[in-house]
Amino acid sequence: MAVNRRKTRKRKMRGGIGEIHGFPPCTSLSQFKITDEQIMSFKRAVQSPMDCFINTLQILGVMNSMTANIMRISSAGKTGFTKEEIEKIFIFLSGHNHDFKSTASSQQFSEWIAKFLYPGYAVFAGHEGGTNHVYLIGRKIDGTIVYIEPQLGIICDLSSLECQEYLKNNKVYRLMFNSVEKLSPEQITQLGFVL
Repeated sequence: MAVNRRKTRKRKMRGGIGEIHGFPPCTSLSQFKITDEQIMSFKRAVQSPMDCFINTLQILGVMNSMTANIMRISSAGKTGFTKEEIEKIFIFLSGHNHDFKSTASSQQFSEWIAKFLYPGYAVFAGHEGGTNHVYLIGRKIDGTIVYIEPQLGIICDLSSLECQEYLKNNKVYRLMFNSVEKLSPEQITQLGFVL
């Protein structure tokens, strides 16, 4: 009697815009050193409806206040950024493949943060639900995990019910992951960057 055995293929975990190019897998939570001073010194002279990504880059020190305000005035401040554009920007900044990984499970989202986020660092996070939105989640030196939402001027302890209200009712949760291995110059040029 013949036995029908299904071949199980192990799917390689790649993700992000680099997946179609066969770039290294994104298995490491992307973490950014952050201080209270970075958070508290955040200011924006231009109010823009879709500047959440610009705000996070400003807090992380990727751009200064002047550059961020110029971006808010541009169409980017009014239309926002796509997932692919965000991943490409992080690739440009670091030289590593990036994947803004999604999960429908708020529990898995919380577990990724609790397990991988170091004290004194923040992760680039986001959600999709009624709206698509990005922000930072940081872990203080004492281990407290905080939600950092510069667009609304909110910094709160995620263990509080009041703070959890900001993240409930989302259909998709996202955290940025990166490859451990750097991309080669050839791989970077595949994305349209000129070296």
